[in-house]
Amino acid sequence: EGLVELRIQFRAIQDAFNQADKSYNVGLAPNLERLIAQDRLLNTQLQLTTEELLERQSQLRLLRATGALTPSLANEFPTPTATAPVCSSAPITAATSSS
Repeated sequence: EGLVELRIQFRAIQDAFNQADKSYNVGLAPNLERLIAQDRLLNTQLQLTTEELLERQSQLRLLRATGALTPSLANEFPTPTATAPVCSSAPITAATSSS
C-alpha cells in the first residue's frame, strides 16, 4: 500500500477507535470492542510509521548516492505523521466481572 492510502486508512481507523471509545464510555459497547479497535489503530500506526521511515531512508540513500545530501538538506525532511499519541482516553484495561 502507498503512503497516501495508509494515511487515509489510519484516519479512518482512528475515527473508528474514537467511536468505540465513546460507545464504551456511555455503556453502549463492551470493552472488548474498544480493545480490538485500539489494537487495529496501533497496528496501523506502526505500519504507517514504518512505511514513512522506509520512504525517508530511500530518499536519503538516493541523495547520498548522487552526492546531493548536505546536513542542512537532511534536516528538511518532514517528521512522520503517525507518531503523535493515538489514544486520548485513559489506558484501556481488561474489564473484570463480579459474580
